[in-house]
Amino acid sequence: MFFVIGTYEKRGHRLALQHSLCLTPLDLEPWIAGIESYIAPDYQLAQRASARLDLPDLFAICGNQPTYSIEDARKLHKRQWTAKQYNGAADTKVAGEHRISQEKMLEILRLRSAYIAERGATLNNPHIPLTYLDRFKGTDRVINPGSSALAIRRLAKAFAQANPQHPALTELPK
Repeated sequence: MFFVIGTYEKRGHRLALQHSLCLTPLDLEPWIAGIESYIAPDYQLAQRASARLDLPDLFAICGNQPTYSIEDARKLHKRQWTAKQYNGAADTKVAGEHRISQEKMLEILRLRSAYIAERGATLNNPHIPLTYLDRFKGTDRVINPGSSALAIRRLAKAFAQANPQHPALTELPK
């Protein structure tokens, strides 16, 4: 995707657009790679820690039951799944009622643990430092008000022609 970043100045009680930067995936790749590198250990920790949960952990958190209800899974995993996914997790029946085995419930516990840890590992709303953006001053990435649509289309076309195999172009949603 392309990134459009506006620079504003205060004029009285209003903000006025000075100019925008239109950055390609390649322009922001070094910054994004730095963010990914920064949070990578947290994701690894989340995966490794959640994988080590076992049945005693499940029993301590959800109670020691031979099977669990779909509602038990919802209480644990919250709104992370659709109703269809919760119903699909029921891998056994007891007296005609769809239930979740201890093994499957442990899998759901591990998923929830990884989800919680990964949420803490994300970097919400990271700010691109101005020092990073300064490198684009005086380039064709600077777009003045009034020419935004045309300039963005021009940059997108040039990017597509120069980088036809870039994942931003080859992995488009269908």
